[in-house]
Amino acid sequence: MKQVLFSTLILFGCVGMTFGQRTVSGKVIDSAGEAVIGANVTVKESPGVGTITDIDGMYSLSVPSRSVLSCI
Repeated sequence: MKQVLFSTLILFGCVGMTFGQRTVSGKVIDSAGEAVIGANVTVKESPGVGTITDIDGMYSLSVPSRSVLSCI
């Protein structure tokens, strides 16, 4: 299931290749295509930077460019 969630983050939350901060938003879904409520989305290199998905599985996060997102 973690692979599906991570793949979803990559598809919906790709970070551009520019410098500075970017706002990344997307939707976390499970293998059945259902929204994941309360999933933790964090910047892998900065564990203190993150957010939680809402009731629709949506998130928005300001991240440094070239960041890798993680979802648990």
